[in-house]
Amino acid sequence: MIDFAVYSNPGAREVNEDYISFFADDDRFCFVIADGLGGEGSGDMASRFVCNHTISIAEKADSFSTTFLEQCFTRIQKNLLRAKEELFITQGMTSTLSILAIEGNKASWGHIGDTRIYCFDSERLVSVTPDHSLAQFMMDAGMSDVVDARQHPDRSTLMAAMGMLTDNDAHEIDATDVTLDAPYSFLMCTDGFWQYVMEEDMFSVITSVPTAEAALSRMVKIAEKRAEGEDRDNISAILVRYIPDNH
Repeated sequence: MIDFAVYSNPGAREVNEDYISFFADDDRFCFVIADGLGGEGSGDMASRFVCNHTISIAEKADSFSTTFLEQCFTRIQKNLLRAKEELFITQGMTSTLSILAIEGNKASWGHIGDTRIYCFDSERLVSVTPDHSLAQFMMDAGMSDVVDARQHPDRSTLMAAMGMLTDNDAHEIDATDVTLDAPYSFLMCTDGFWQYVMEEDMFSVITSVPTAEAALSRMVKIAEKRAEGEDRDNISAILVRYIPDNH
């Protein structure tokens, strides 16, 4: 069984540059979240573009796999670069992109940027996608005393995003897959969300609140309370819970 909830709010900003979309068909699900980057007022265009194109590919896909994910990122990057050229956009119209695909008892996911995908089982945080940010690069290289990207001054400077030029107009994706042989939860969230919700909060809420909708609502309240008085960024998240039939 799949139980999921979505949330997106502009926060204190005039424009919501985050975008969420999903596709569901029998035992196949595809969840997409993106955070558009500013510049010429096109961040919202970019996030909407990458999400809608992902769903379009998912609807036509024979199966979901890491190969499917790689095809998504490759095709969308080329299409977005072409759209920018046609619109004469040289700066901006770039976006993070995070995709979670579930087919039967198999899940696969991949990302570009700093929109994270957290994977939890009933006992622990299993994994989290690494940020493609200057902050993460500096921390990994031992060039910073900061150990949490939340406190790093360069956490919002991305080194990879959809629509950014690369040597071969494509991004290398570290796709991950797992067999869902037990209950799992996936939290997909933009930096406006994970900046204020700590991993221990995520795990505590996900494992104690019975529904995805109620759990996501509680985490949103945590984010909003901690962000009070600040110039809050857009806040967006998807919570997906997988429960095997034998549980």
